Amino acid sequence: SALLSELNPDVCGFYSSVPSLAAVDFTTFFQTLLANPPNNHASSSSSTKLLVISADQPPPVLLPLSHACHNLSLPLLALHSYGLLGTVRVQTPPPYHFIIESKPSHTLPDLRLSRWPPFDGLNDVLKSVGKLDEMEDSKDHSHVPFVVVLLQALEKWRGTVSAPFNPDASSRPRYPSTFAAKQDFREVVKNMAHNLNNELNFEEAVREAHLVWAEGRVSEEVQEVLDRVTEEEFFTAAADDGSAGAKVPPQM
Repeated sequence: SALLSELNPDVCGFYSSVPSLAAVDFTTFFQTLLANPPNNHASSSSSTKLLVISADQPPPVLLPLSHACHNLSLPLLALHSYGLLGTVRVQTPPPYHFIIESKPSHTLPDLRLSRWPPFDGLNDVLKSVGKLDEMEDSKDHSHVPFVVVLLQALEKWRGTVSAPFNPDASSRPRYPSTFAAKQDFREVVKNMAHNLNNELNFEEAVREAHLVWAEGRVSEEVQEVLDRVTEEEFFTAAADDGSAGAKVPPQM
């Protein structure tokens, strides 16, 4: 404990030894610790809070520990290490909140390129850039955002498959759907570059070409949260949490 405390002089530590963890009454142990915290507990708070961490404990020890933490509403982290691999299990009984935010390892950016018609802000950007085929300056050509490259390439690709502009917003123009059509679209992007090896924006456009036909949608986790609360309830809860200046938006 003394050696660990040297890592952070603002933290005080202590330890307690037992013959065997399998014979410990964890409920009594935690109740005693909460009622009589250590003398060197440097805290100005009137209440003591505990975070229980279990490292590589077998089920005969971990299960009673888990039950005691649940009954006393103590958070528990159960760690298991297997060399360079490991697992972390979190137990947070009430009054702690449920974990509803997951962080998937891969998410598809929703640039809304597959939506028709494009939103006004994107249209404004397209108009400000102009046609890439008419841009002679190589420096300017290599600094056009790849999103603009993809959308202009899409218009050129539509011309090769007899898919002209449709003024009806409810009828989405044709997008690449088959493997061959997607490969043809990528070739259109490559052919628009002055020098593909020196223009990183066109390399990025080829790499991210799938965003043109990928359907952007709300993830299942986010949709589950949205289904549980209304807009008014969400902003009311945010205001109640003490957010400065938070207001419930007017109903449209």
